[in-house]
Amino acid sequence: MPGGLSETSGQSADGARFIARPVFDANAVRRAFGAGRNGVTIKTEGLTHINLNVRDIKKSLKFYQGAFGLQIRFWEGDRMVSLNTPGCRDTITLCQVGEQLPVGSGGLTHFGFRIASKGDLDSAVKEIERAGGRLLSRGEHGPGHPYLYVADPDGYVIEL
Repeated sequence: MPGGLSETSGQSADGARFIARPVFDANAVRRAFGAGRNGVTIKTEGLTHINLNVRDIKKSLKFYQGAFGLQIRFWEGDRMVSLNTPGCRDTITLCQVGEQLPVGSGGLTHFGFRIASKGDLDSAVKEIERAGGRLLSRGEHGPGHPYLYVADPDGYVIEL
């Protein structure tokens, strides 16, 4: 297994055999990447991209372009497209998969977009709905820190 992951197998009290899913071992990752040297593990320049499995790439592309104005950077074949926010270095790749692979949350709880104007959440909801998404909830994390949780057509949760 890759560094930081381990697999466990055994037998339950009722005699059933099992294999546990990989378990993340943070200490193994720290050892593998040298954490502790000046308090730094891996020096990065930030997150580069997030890949989302989707059922219908055209529907998802329409959503992310319509709701967030993302632009196509490039296509890899006809089942994967890389998008980004105009003028930014962020990237979301949409990868069309078959029924055998999961879409939606599948362990990813949500990801977020920083919107330009916090006071414009009502029009953001309208754009999300017009693009094929839906509002899940809205509120404030704290005074002056409003949020929206919305879902895209595949069920991915997005925080604004």
